Amino acid sequence: MVGLIGRKFNLSILTPGKSLMEGKVALLNIPAHDGMRGILYNHCPMLCQLGTGIMEVHEIAGEPDRYYLVEGGLARINENHVTILAYDATNLRDMELEEAKELVRKSRELVAGKGYIQHQKKTEITPEKARLLVHLAELDKFDETES
Repeated sequence: MVGLIGRKFNLSILTPGKSLMEGKVALLNIPAHDGMRGILYNHCPMLCQLGTGIMEVHEIAGEPDRYYLVEGGLARINENHVTILAYDATNLRDMELEEAKELVRKSRELVAGKGYIQHQKKTEITPEKARLLVHLAELDKFDETES
């Protein structure tokens, strides 16, 4: 999405365990509890409950776009600063490579219907989360077969 918008705003993404991102971005798409919301520079002030879905961060200064699987939380937008307080957020590029590969592999199997009962017993990946993780891997061009 290079060259989409010229003006940037500040973004902070936080979870209970850590700060995932601080920086200037041009476009943010968040999974609100009632649908997707797009945020640009000079967005009106807003407090929004987050649902479960893919959050897209575009035009980060000097970096590729980032994609996160967000599982609930709040978004606060005020004076060109957005703070995301997520209950949980997953970015495959921030994980250890082997852990990310295994997560995507298990998610693909679950979405394909392979070993559904075994997956439910061994992991906390729900079918909805598995579907979103597969979509996240596709958006992020993450290939779990690469070494």
